[in-house]
Amino acid sequence: MNKKNTRLRKYYSCICSFYRRNSDQIITSGVFAAISVIAGLYLSSSNNHTFSIFLFGVIALFLIIFLFYQLKKVFDQRFDRVNTILIEYFGWAARINDYYRRKQHFVLEKQALARALIEDCIPTLLEAETENIKDIQNINLFLDAGTTIAEVFPLIVSEGIKTQSPVSINLFTNNLAGIIELHRKGDPKKFKIKESNIHLLGGQPLYDYQAVTGEATVKAIDELCTDKKEQSITIGIITANWIMVGLGMEDLILCARGAGHLNIKKAIINKADYIFIVVPLAKIIRINDLDFLNEIMPYEDPYEKYSIPSEKRETTFLLTTKRNSAPLNITSEALFISENEKRIKNYSLSKLCPEFPIDGSKEDIELAEFPQDYVRNNKHKLYAINS
Repeated sequence: MNKKNTRLRKYYSCICSFYRRNSDQIITSGVFAAISVIAGLYLSSSNNHTFSIFLFGVIALFLIIFLFYQLKKVFDQRFDRVNTILIEYFGWAARINDYYRRKQHFVLEKQALARALIEDCIPTLLEAETENIKDIQNINLFLDAGTTIAEVFPLIVSEGIKTQSPVSINLFTNNLAGIIELHRKGDPKKFKIKESNIHLLGGQPLYDYQAVTGEATVKAIDELCTDKKEQSITIGIITANWIMVGLGMEDLILCARGAGHLNIKKAIINKADYIFIVVPLAKIIRINDLDFLNEIMPYEDPYEKYSIPSEKRETTFLLTTKRNSAPLNITSEALFISENEKRIKNYSLSKLCPEFPIDGSKEDIELAEFPQDYVRNNKHKLYAINS
């Protein structure tokens, strides 16, 4: 009996599978078969007028059912992708995942920074570098993890990097979310950077950061580009959870948490000829007290810090946004004053920082600039805001 039931279930499964694969042909064949049968009955019927009306109604009903079925299939296909995206960003997994919560902060500002980096900063750097290297043939880009850097991926593959002559661009990253954003752009054959030139580094996957870290990742970075040619240039693009610069904006200190994150940033900084530190303006805090930062943050794993070596000053560029209105116009002005007065010790402020005005009421602006409660409650000390 059990064998018989198992056999029946197997047959039923095969029939259902066949129907799902060939549903259009089956339904179409059924409709035409039904029409043929009805047409045969019509020809053999004595009351042709009544039967003609009946036949027309049946055919119309079949066509309407078939039309609605096809529309359902179209809508299912169209909305399946929408549902997937909605579940990813607003479903339970997104609500409990720290990465997706952070991803919703400073969205437009991160996109503006990505565009400034790809369209202005890197091309300007390469143009200046050609004075030292007559013919750049290879550009190696190391892209850090994080929601800010993830915005760079779709832009860099769709637009590429403007250079004076054709070059080979190699992209290395530990940013899993960035690779996902890249693949959302569509057909890789249309990418300006070939998939064969994009390298995902190995390591330990971290759920809350959508990245890989660990000793294997650091080792991979250290071993890459060791056969460096005279015509190649290596650029590191990194970010951090927070950037501490102190009240005078003189020293830049990267703050990161999560297993191995800070070591990845150190490895990229050591490997790169040039470094871009890309952060929204609100991520730059005017303190240098790591204990205070860890005290106010609601996380179990503490932040660690790393100060950029002073010898990297001329090749390390801070790329952030500008403000002309409160509350962060104070931070923006202080950065440019420190740069103009040459008080900065271990970084240079990029001259291509984009303007990013934020409109709305005072409350709306404050929520946009400081989306976390613990930041809003400590904004006076974090940003040296007096009012």
